[in-house]
Amino acid sequence: MKHFITISALLILAQICFGQKLTSFEIEQVTLPGGHFSKYQFDGEKLIVTENSKRKKRINLDQREINQLDSVLNAVRIDTLKDSYSRPVMDGINHTFLFEYAGKKKVVKLWNYYLENLDRFLIAVNDLLREKYQIISLGQDMLAQPDTVIYYLPDFYVDTFDIPDQYDSYRVMCFRKGYFITDILDSINLCDCRIYPTDKNGVYKKRHYWRAFRLEGNSWRREYFDNQSQSFRTEYIKDIFPYEIVSEKTHADIGTKPSVEIYKYYKTHIVEK
Repeated sequence: MKHFITISALLILAQICFGQKLTSFEIEQVTLPGGHFSKYQFDGEKLIVTENSKRKKRINLDQREINQLDSVLNAVRIDTLKDSYSRPVMDGINHTFLFEYAGKKKVVKLWNYYLENLDRFLIAVNDLLREKYQIISLGQDMLAQPDTVIYYLPDFYVDTFDIPDQYDSYRVMCFRKGYFITDILDSINLCDCRIYPTDKNGVYKKRHYWRAFRLEGNSWRREYFDNQSQSFRTEYIKDIFPYEIVSEKTHADIGTKPSVEIYKYYKTHIVEK
């Protein structure tokens, strides 16, 4: 009996101490480009949910609930995480996690990035809230879903050019309809080759070398520019149909998100107009 009481007391003491490790945390989610802000704030006693600076919900956490968060945070191994993780996407969803625990502070930023460790903690927080107040999530949006993004581009994107001597470098840019999962082959509307002449002071000046515009159907118009940026030649181009892929490049995204980008370049040919 004496041993039972001693063990019980130690377990209770350990539970209390364990529950005191997590002092506070904040989780903020920003959705771009609209700038929609959501935040969870915990000060050691109460959890407050805000959306665009308006309070949506406040709940008091008991010791058992705090202990649960402590347990998940311990499993996450927060000390092993980097300060930031990002994917090369301009818009999207950004998250900031701020923890105060065991006398330390830790900030982790996710820029369009899915991190399973923090998702586990976020799931534990959402489990304390009713569904309508679960306004921050990694697992319920596209960040957490396996995806394959396929870009189809005409072959003149990877063509080679005889650049005039006064131009040090060139770059080809293709403007798409967006960052999406697709097997639609007309996703490119404009291709733009830019070259960078240098003046006598070595300063770069950007100019178009050629621009290709998609016309109706599978047709393109490509215009070439001289040194005075005047169009001096026009070509009309047709995609070869059915599409013949001449080159393919695959990029597997780093991190825990199983994301793959595939660039497929298909053949075109010049036609008489």
